[in-house]
Amino acid sequence: MLAAFAPKVKNSLGKPLVANLSTSQSWNALTSAFNKVAASPVGIYGGLKPVNVNLEEYVTQKALDALFLKVGEEEKKIRENPVARITAILKRVFGQLDKK
Repeated sequence: MLAAFAPKVKNSLGKPLVANLSTSQSWNALTSAFNKVAASPVGIYGGLKPVNVNLEEYVTQKALDALFLKVGEEEKKIRENPVARITAILKRVFGQLDKK
């Protein structure tokens, strides 16, 4: 699943937006600057922690988390409410389970 989503996320985050900069470029510039400060003596003393600079990985994982959450909600609805079983295959699968 990750392999199917990752290229689409990378493409989307790589599209130029404001001032011909992409989201990925902006994120990388921002996090690189922050991480330099976090690694400095002042940042260490201040308790700053470096951030993950891989935005594509983060967004891809969050998209998959949201997808599986939605699938889980739909599955719960289908299991609890027979009216939600609107397709022939769902009726067949859950019809067998309902008989048990």
